Amino acid sequence: MTEPSVSTVGAELAQAVEDLATARADYGRLEAALRSRLDIGIAMGILMERHRLPQEQAFDVLRSASQRQNVKLSEIAARMVSTGSLEA
Repeated sequence: MTEPSVSTVGAELAQAVEDLATARADYGRLEAALRSRLDIGIAMGILMERHRLPQEQAFDVLRSASQRQNVKLSEIAARMVSTGSLEA
């Protein structure tokens, strides 16, 4: 049985490091997406409770605020969760 060459091991190691970096970046993006989804759900719940809105209308309120203020919907939702207000 032949031992792998140093260049082969080095290439495999470099690939493994690159794969790990990609996996970490993917994890960060997925974590942010989950956090955004949670904030949107909580903000919708606040609007539904406060204004007795159905789910679709609560989402429309968030979307309209996002468009009116030219701010990402996830940021509007996070603000709603932290301050209780849609406005900056």
